Amino acid sequence: MPFFQDFGPINLGQVHAFCLDLDYILKDPKYSNVKIYIHTPDNFKAKANSIFLICSFQIIMLGRSALEAYKLFLNEKIRPYRDASKGPSTYNCTIMHCLQAIEAALKFEWYNPKTFDIAQYKYYEKVENGDLTWIFPKLLALCSPCDKKYYLPINFSHNPEFYIPILKKLGVTLIIRLNSREYDKSVT
Repeated sequence: MPFFQDFGPINLGQVHAFCLDLDYILKDPKYSNVKIYIHTPDNFKAKANSIFLICSFQIIMLGRSALEAYKLFLNEKIRPYRDASKGPSTYNCTIMHCLQAIEAALKFEWYNPKTFDIAQYKYYEKVENGDLTWIFPKLLALCSPCDKKYYLPINFSHNPEFYIPILKKLGVTLIIRLNSREYDKSVT
């Protein structure tokens, strides 16, 4: 669900699930003589996400480089992904940037499709469970805690007490704030 005019890219849990599902279908003998099509609605968001998924599959499951995977789409006019900041976008995050990130994550072993815990990823990335996402093994991004825990249809927040046991369980020992504090510092 967008916060402003943001869209994409698809998160690693969704990429992982797509790769496993497509790999299963491709290896299933009953589909050996069947052509598989990926149908995408005719809108820029769906098109960008479909191309990202197909290329990610090629990198993760077929061992191709980001450029090899993307070369069929080089002439496509695709809008860059958009972050959640208000106002004009100050950075164009392209599909190629995201594919290069997948390639680097595999190279540095930050992501391993054989050991990736998709259940844990899906659980913690939900806003109600903390909105936590590992960027790489030493960097965890999370939603900013607020003084009061609140649940609104479009807004959801947790207080610092909610995060403390989770961060301890995940082995987090240092937090660096990149925005203004929204809670009483004496709590932590």
